[in-house]
Amino acid sequence: MINLLPPKAKKFAKIEYYLRVGSTFAFLFGALALFIAVAHIPTYVLIDVQIKTLNESNAANQDRDEAIREAEEIAGEAKNLVSQLQQLHKGELNSKVISEIRKANPGRISYKQFTINTDEQGVIEEVLVQGVSPTRSELAQYKVSLEDNPLFESAEVPISDLARDANLPFVITITLSQDV
Repeated sequence: MINLLPPKAKKFAKIEYYLRVGSTFAFLFGALALFIAVAHIPTYVLIDVQIKTLNESNAANQDRDEAIREAEEIAGEAKNLVSQLQQLHKGELNSKVISEIRKANPGRISYKQFTINTDEQGVIEEVLVQGVSPTRSELAQYKVSLEDNPLFESAEVPISDLARDANLPFVITITLSQDV
C-alpha cells in the first residue's frame, strides 16, 4: 500500500511510522522502568530499615564497648588494690614470723640471715634462719621453743650443725603451720 503513495507522502508516512514505533517503544520502556522502580520500593524500604537497625545496633555496641572498657579499668584498679593489700599482708606476715622467731631466742643466740621461701601464690612455705649459738644446749632449747610456737609446725636443725661444742654456726629450717 505504501507503493501507491506519492513520494512526499511516502516520506511523511515513514516518519509517522517510525515516530509511532519509537513512541510505542518509549512508552513500553517507560512502563518497564516504572514497574522496576515500583518493584524496588519494598527492597529500598527493607534496606533502609536494616541500615537503621544496624546503626542502632552499632550505637548500642559502642555503648556496651564503652561500658566494658570502664569495667576493665575498674577491674584493673581493683586488681591493683588487691595486689597492694596482698603485699601489705605478706609484709605483715613476714614481720610477724621474724618477730616470733626472735621471741623464741633463749638468750645469746645471734642471727646472720633470715630467708623466707614462698610458693607461686606468695604463701610462706619455710623460713631458713642462719646464726651462731654459743652452746648445743641453747640451740636445742631454741629448737624446742620454736616448735612450741603455734605459728610453726616444725623446726629442723641438721645434725652436722651440732658437731661443735661452742659457737655453733647453724641453719634451722622452720616450716609454718597450715593455719597461718
